[in-house]
Amino acid sequence: MKPSNNNLVALAHARARELVLERVPFIFGDFQPTSRIRSPFVPDKRALISDTSILDAVAEYWDLVAPDSDLIGGAANFAVPLATALALRRQKPLIVFRTQRKTYHFKNCIDGNYSRGQSVLLIDDTIAGAETAARMVAWCQDEGLRPECIMIVLAIDPINRLLGFSDVSGVPVEHLITLTELFNHHRSRLGSQSEIVEDFIVNPEKYLTPSPT
Repeated sequence: MKPSNNNLVALAHARARELVLERVPFIFGDFQPTSRIRSPFVPDKRALISDTSILDAVAEYWDLVAPDSDLIGGAANFAVPLATALALRRQKPLIVFRTQRKTYHFKNCIDGNYSRGQSVLLIDDTIAGAETAARMVAWCQDEGLRPECIMIVLAIDPINRLLGFSDVSGVPVEHLITLTELFNHHRSRLGSQSEIVEDFIVNPEKYLTPSPT
C-alpha cells in the first residue's frame, strides 16, 4: 500500500465502511452466488451500482491506499461502477473483465484499450473463494498485463477461511468489510432470520458444494 496521511486515510476508511454497512442489507431466498456455493441469503449489492455516495466514498478510500497502476480493471457486472469511480478519480484508463470470453468479433475476455506490460489494479465487489478474481488474474497473464492488487468491497470470510484463501496466485487482496461484520451490523434488524446468516458463518462447509473433478 502506498503511504498517505494517516488521519485522511482513517476518515475515508470509516466513511466508506459506514456507508456500505448501512446500505447493503441482506435478502433471503435460494441463491447460488458462485458455482460452488448454495446459500439461503445474499448481501443485497445493488447499492454498489446505484448509490453514488458509496461509489464516491469507496473510490476516495481506495485512491488513498491502493497501489499505483497503469490501468483500473473492473469485473463485470457489479464492480464496473466501482472501477469507473476510481478510474475517474485517478484519471487512469478503465478496462472491464467479461464474465466469459466472447465467441465473436475480437473474441476477447477484456474490453477496453491496454498494452502488454501495463500494470492493472483489479476491482471486484465480493470475494468468496476467489473464482472471479482467479479468472481476472489468469486473463491478465494471458494478455501480458501485470495485476498489482485486488481491491474488494465485501469478503465472504467464512468461505475464504474454509478454503484457506489468502491471495490469488500471489496477487494480494484487500477488502473493505467482511460478511461477519455486515451481519453484526444488521443482526438486530433481522429477527429470526439472523439464525440463517449465523449458521452460514459458523458452518460454511454446509453451503459449499464439492469441487468439480
